[in-house]
Amino acid sequence: MKKILLKNGTIIDGKKDEPIFHHSVLIQDGKIVKIAENISEDTDTLVIDCTYKYIMPGMIDCHVHIDLDPEVDMNQALLEDTNVMYVIKAIDRLKKYLPAGFTTIRINGGMEHLATSLRDSVNQKIISGPRIIAAGQYLSITGGHGAFFSPWVNVQNHMCKVVDGPDELRKAIRHQVWSKVDVIKFFNTGGACDPNSNLQAQEFSDEELKMIVSEAKRAFKRTSTHAHGTVGIKSAAKAGVDSIEHASMLDEECIQIIKDKGIFIVPTLKASYEIMAHKAGLPGYIVEKASNLVENCKQSFGMAYEAGINIAMGTDSGTPFNYHGENAKELELMVQYGMSCMDAIKCSTSRAAENLAIDNIVGSIEAGKCADLLLLSENPLNDIRVLQKQECIQMVMKDGSIEVNRLS
Repeated sequence: MKKILLKNGTIIDGKKDEPIFHHSVLIQDGKIVKIAENISEDTDTLVIDCTYKYIMPGMIDCHVHIDLDPEVDMNQALLEDTNVMYVIKAIDRLKKYLPAGFTTIRINGGMEHLATSLRDSVNQKIISGPRIIAAGQYLSITGGHGAFFSPWVNVQNHMCKVVDGPDELRKAIRHQVWSKVDVIKFFNTGGACDPNSNLQAQEFSDEELKMIVSEAKRAFKRTSTHAHGTVGIKSAAKAGVDSIEHASMLDEECIQIIKDKGIFIVPTLKASYEIMAHKAGLPGYIVEKASNLVENCKQSFGMAYEAGINIAMGTDSGTPFNYHGENAKELELMVQYGMSCMDAIKCSTSRAAENLAIDNIVGSIEAGKCADLLLLSENPLNDIRVLQKQECIQMVMKDGSIEVNRLS
C-alpha cells in the first residue's frame, strides 16, 4: 500500500491535554508508523498538506442501535417489518457514519445476528462502513424494558431475549458467545421508549446480575447494561459490569462504586434531549419519562465528570429523532454540561476505545495503531460543534484508506 504523509498539521492525538503543533503523520499498510516534526518523503508517498488543518483520531460511538429508525415507532416497526427489511435499512443507516467522522461504533443490542453480520461484512469488505463492535440480542426479564409489548401481544425473541433465573441466563449468554458477539448487553431498569417498564426499578436480581457478569467474564466478553434508576445502576456496578449505559440517576454511593471498580459510564445525553426537543410528535408516555430524565442526566453527568469517573461517548442513536450520522451533537451537550472540549474529544476517541477494549488498535494517534483519522479545517478545541459540520471534516481515513475526501 502506498505511503501517506499528513504533513505539517496540528495534531489532537486523543490522549494529551494539549495539541501538538507543526507535526506530520506517516501512514503505511494501514498503520501509523511515525509522528514527528519533520518526516522525509519519497516518490512513493502521497503527501497531503495539512498546514492550518487539524488531525485527530476517528470518533467512536459506544451506543448505537443500527436497526432502529428515529422517525418510526419501534413497536410498530417490530410488527410490520420483515427481518430482511431490517437488514436492508440497517445497511443504509450504516452508510451515514464514516461521512460524519465516526470510524468505529458499538451496535449495542438488537436483532439476533444483525450486528455480528454487519461487523463481519465490513471486515470482509463486502460493504463499506465503520469498524463495528457487536452485541447480540438484549437480555431482559419477563415484563422488563426489553419485553416491549404487553403480554397479550405475541412478539418474543426478536430484538430481545427474555430470560429469567441463572439457568436461563447462562444458556442465553453461552448462545451469544457461540454466535460470536463482542459484548453482552442487558437491561437492568426500565426505559423511556416502552409503555410498561419503570425507569427506577431494578430488573434483574442481584443473583442474576452475578451470573451475567461471571458467565460473560468466563468467555472473555465485556458486559454493558442499560440502567437509568439509582438502584439498577448500583446493583449492576456492584456486580462488576464493564459499562453502564445512560447512568441517569447517580448518587454519591453509585459514584464511589463505579470509580472504585473502574467502570465506564456512557451517558447518552442526546437521547432524552432529542425526545424533549421533538415532544410534539411523540406519545405522551415517552415524553413524560424523558422529562424526568433530562435534568437528572445533566446533574449525574456533572457529578461523574467532577469525580473523575471513566466516561465514554455514546448517543443511543436510533431512539426517537436521534439520527444516525448526527452523533457528534452528543459532544456539544457534554461541553454544554461542563466538560472541556479536549475531554469531550478524549471521550469519543481514546476513552471510548478503552471502554470497548480496542485501545490497543484505535482511539489515539500513536505509532503502531490503525490509521483511523480525521482531517479538519477548523479547530474543535475552540468550538466542539465543528465536529457536527461535515464540510469541516475534510477527510476520513479508516485503516489507512481514505474513505471520505472533501479536500478541494
